[in-house]
Amino acid sequence: MNDLFKTISTFLISIFVSVVLCGLVFAQNWGDGPVIVYDQRDGRGTASSFGVGQFRNDRGEFGSLHNDSARSVSVPVGYRVRFCSDEDRGGSGNCEEFAEGDHNLRYGGSASYIRVSISSQGGGGNQRGVSVYEDRNQRGRSQQFGIGRFLNARGELGNLRNDRASSVTVSRGFRVRICETEGSNGLGGGRCEDHREGRYNLRYSDSASFIEVQRTGGWGSGVGGGGDPREVTVYADVNQLGTRQSFSVGMYRWIDNQFGVLPNDAASSVFVPRGFRVRLCEHEGQTRFERCEEYGPGRYNLRYNDIASSIEVRRGSGGWGSGSGNDYGNSVIVYAEADQQGLRQEFGTGTYRWLDRQFGVLPNDSASSVYVPRGMRVRLCENEGRQSRERCEEFGPGTHNLRYSDMASYVRVWRN
Repeated sequence: MNDLFKTISTFLISIFVSVVLCGLVFAQNWGDGPVIVYDQRDGRGTASSFGVGQFRNDRGEFGSLHNDSARSVSVPVGYRVRFCSDEDRGGSGNCEEFAEGDHNLRYGGSASYIRVSISSQGGGGNQRGVSVYEDRNQRGRSQQFGIGRFLNARGELGNLRNDRASSVTVSRGFRVRICETEGSNGLGGGRCEDHREGRYNLRYSDSASFIEVQRTGGWGSGVGGGGDPREVTVYADVNQLGTRQSFSVGMYRWIDNQFGVLPNDAASSVFVPRGFRVRLCEHEGQTRFERCEEYGPGRYNLRYNDIASSIEVRRGSGGWGSGSGNDYGNSVIVYAEADQQGLRQEFGTGTYRWLDRQFGVLPNDSASSVYVPRGMRVRLCENEGRQSRERCEEFGPGTHNLRYSDMASYVRVWRN
């Protein structure tokens, strides 16, 4: 009887362990795929990757992505993704669907259901464009990788052993990012290097625990000529020379290991392609009186050489002003320091109150100077513009130091 009891107990325990392991494997599938979903617009913030399948928040299948937080997505060739606000009936409520490309969601901040499928074009998602080798010169044990993120901690490096990668081959149309750690957020950390088409011996040999493969585009390459028409390239030496790193649209901070091969406090020059602009700041862009500089299209040596710890890239002329000459678009720029220095915020036509959280990065009671473009006027007041005897001042086109410095809680911009 005791033997029978032990046999039954062992059998039941084996079944229980198998179920738990299957559940764990299923729960991790969200992190294995090539479709990457972000909780901020323009591919920023916390990210989770999804393979082919259906994923519901109420079943805990969103990984590090919270419910109702998806705001942008990157979809590789050969895939489609569908977002819905409700989980029932295979996705319902407000739904939207995307094919290849980088997209901001129309119904951002509402998704509870995600479905990833192979597109009607077929096949693209299965392409393996990168081969990583354990020995130099493309020799030794190797593993091919398709589009996606692969972490050693999740057992995703295949034949490739941890901390053994020494060389790589990248096929045309692909790029690879290789990092020594998985990073605290699963996006790669430590020393990283990026490569496009070609054959390379790794700079940081025998250290890789993270591999990311994308179609050309996305994060910046640390190699090549620095003239990619879709990316800003930052150089460690003046006149567009030395170590370089390219950046697509987004925010990058050195403290978050987002500078690729570019060291901290090393930026000396920059190339900005047509249709883009860049802002470089010291102190990771997180302090009030940091030094920043901004540029529109062109090639520049930096004014504040060897201090940049944050880099932000944007498209077009929106947002903060460009530092290229006087090309500030059609927005008024308010600065935290006199003589158009320090932290700054750009304001288009409209009314803005600090109490309503409409001052962007500009703190309350900090405005000290302003730039007003041709055809515009600005009025700045204390007390959110709601008291009859508040102090206000008004300016037309030009650069001005404020009479009532460090008092403004209200900004109004209009056209002449």
